[in-house]
Amino acid sequence: MKGFIRLLLSGAGILFLGATAGFYYVVLAPNTVNEKCVVVKVGQDWDYDSLHAELSRSVLASGSTFNLLAGQMNLAANIYPGVYSVEPGLNNREIITMFRSGQMREVKVVIRSHQQGVDVFGVLAKELEPDSASITRAFEESNEIAELGLTGDKWACIFQANTYRFNWASSPDQIVQRFVREFNTFWNEERRLKAEKQRLTPAEVCILASIVDGESTKTEEMATIAGVYLNRLKNRWPLGADPTLLFIAGEQGRQRVLNEDKEVVHPYNTYKNLGLPPGPIMLPSTQAIKAVLDPEDHNYMFFCARADFSGYHVFARTLTEHNRNANKYRRALNERNIYR
Repeated sequence: MKGFIRLLLSGAGILFLGATAGFYYVVLAPNTVNEKCVVVKVGQDWDYDSLHAELSRSVLASGSTFNLLAGQMNLAANIYPGVYSVEPGLNNREIITMFRSGQMREVKVVIRSHQQGVDVFGVLAKELEPDSASITRAFEESNEIAELGLTGDKWACIFQANTYRFNWASSPDQIVQRFVREFNTFWNEERRLKAEKQRLTPAEVCILASIVDGESTKTEEMATIAGVYLNRLKNRWPLGADPTLLFIAGEQGRQRVLNEDKEVVHPYNTYKNLGLPPGPIMLPSTQAIKAVLDPEDHNYMFFCARADFSGYHVFARTLTEHNRNANKYRRALNERNIYR
């Protein structure tokens, strides 16, 4: 009888050890083959099979033990699109917990000033899951953007140069909504009141700021340049902004505006048309927007690049003064054989 009891106890011990070992290998044992962090991008349309196939290909040492525990933890019903970082040495429970609780990392999208609005769609598509065409379509069809007054060529004013963090698997509509929120956050009551003081809408501030950016890279003189253009607008003068003519020409590296450029019939020709052009010529910098909202109060009506090619400008109140400055600059261009 004692021998039979010893046999039962021995068998129970073996079963316990076996169960313990099984639990360890399925739940606690490291189950990665990667020696470095592996990035896994889970798309909007992924199901469990898609995830398991990708993990088996790039991460898991044992797909079968993962499968077993994933079923117990109901991973199939808890898959969240996004980018995940799988570190080496993780066990099945840690990997499954990461995916089923949506411990994704955000991706960084950098939108820079001085780029064209349409180029932003390519930047977004490069960093996020949706393609450029679907993102473009979402922006074009957005009622929310239209309700902000960003119709026609003004739509590009929805973007502010900045660094943004996104879920990689954001849908096109989610991307639009994000920039609508960013626009409303940026254009707070203080900035809107400053825009109203200049008799401008937020979109018009963006358009004028893009021209200021086109004129100068010198932050310290942007408010003076903005003041000139605002004086011209208030006096119903054409802006006469050379950057708009360079925008029309579309020639990379063009340094000189010619008289023939001023005669081109085009909605962005600010020599021929009164008021602001239909949209921004580039995404403006925050500094240029600030310059338009807080312009220098002066009586200048003209300005011209300095003949020393320092990047700074000279300002004038009268056409006679301005012509003297402009002639100096033209002679300097000719001396350097810059004719376009």
